[in-house]
Amino acid sequence: MSGNLLNSVKRVVRWVLKMWAPLLVIFGLFSLSFALLVGKPAPEERARLVEIPIVRVVEANAEDRSIVVEAQGTVSALREIEFVPEVAGKVIDVAQNFVSGGFFVTGEVLIKIDPRDAELRFEQAKAAATQLEARLAFQRRQVGRLEKLVGNASAPEQRLDDEKTTLRTLEFDVRQARLDRDNAALQLARTEVRAPFNGRVRTESVDIGQYVTPGQSMGRIYSTDIAEVRLPITDRQLGLLDLPLGQAMIEGPSVKITGRLAGRERSWQGRIVRVEGAVDTSSRVFFVVAHVDDPYGRKLSETMIAEGKDPRFVEDSEFPLTVGLFVTAEIEGRRFEKVFSLPRTALRDGNSVFLVDDGRLISRPVEVLRDAPEEVVVSGDLNDGMLVVTSPLSNPVPGMRVQPADDPEREPVSKLPSLTTPQASSVGAPG
Repeated sequence: MSGNLLNSVKRVVRWVLKMWAPLLVIFGLFSLSFALLVGKPAPEERARLVEIPIVRVVEANAEDRSIVVEAQGTVSALREIEFVPEVAGKVIDVAQNFVSGGFFVTGEVLIKIDPRDAELRFEQAKAAATQLEARLAFQRRQVGRLEKLVGNASAPEQRLDDEKTTLRTLEFDVRQARLDRDNAALQLARTEVRAPFNGRVRTESVDIGQYVTPGQSMGRIYSTDIAEVRLPITDRQLGLLDLPLGQAMIEGPSVKITGRLAGRERSWQGRIVRVEGAVDTSSRVFFVVAHVDDPYGRKLSETMIAEGKDPRFVEDSEFPLTVGLFVTAEIEGRRFEKVFSLPRTALRDGNSVFLVDDGRLISRPVEVLRDAPEEVVVSGDLNDGMLVVTSPLSNPVPGMRVQPADDPEREPVSKLPSLTTPQASSVGAPG
């Protein structure tokens, strides 16, 4: 009996160990971990170090200035025409300067057409007119004599009336003969094809021996007294210019034309003379036209020659403003009060700047009046002495702490006791 009892106890013990031993092990491990965690001493709290961004700044200074509006265009001639004859005939002479690039002056004979046919017609018309003028003079004397005879009752009035009719017919014939003579003289003069203005030859397509007819192109020429530059400007730029829209322009703003010629950048002075009457439908821009007087320096060369100087040695600004040259124009705009010139890097998102006020970053909207690669001119709620940030910032937030780079009292790292952490660290963050 005792043996059975002992076996039963053993079975109970084995069952208990089998069912509850894992739970006891887990409970024991958990108790040990809890005891270790609770018994660990608390870490020492230390102030976190926050690095304040250092920024470059410029001081805002208000000024009154004229805003320059920039545009680009191509130089063209004020006048450019096809050079054509007005009479038919064989070309017997071509001027040496009637070649591409050649210069000429008003009234210069560039092409001569065989004048013999025109001379013959002129002599015939001249002779016919002279003959009729002689008959007219005789008829006038005849009428004068008859008037005296009729007054003395020595001749019938009918004969006087007939002679007066003949006189009126002759007067008409003489007028017609004189017109024919003048027309023949005009045709003779047109055998010498003359330049209509001071200019230059763009192309030529005629030579000696060639037969030409009225209206046939012998080349293309353009004027050199004035160069013209057509400049596109936007509606916003138009608002910066002092232009009398909708009325004739008496004297427009000055403009500086700059282009690259002979390997160097050169400039010329001109003036805006008009605004074209319509907006370009494809680009939605306006066009203003600038004129530059004496772009080839012809008047200057003539003056220098008269003074005994060599016209080849002139200043850079007096080099020719060649037709077809691509140029940049700086147009003098309206004068604005209290504007600020800032580095291009100061502009943020196209229409705002960052200011530093009492060590904090402030965003301030501005109106951009001029946007150049290195400079912007803005107006807005700015005052003299304000510090404008010019350096780039990563994820800037208005109100964050910043330090101007030229501040003599700045420290590279500042302690902020209000921010605590269990362990010391150096973190860049807004204050």
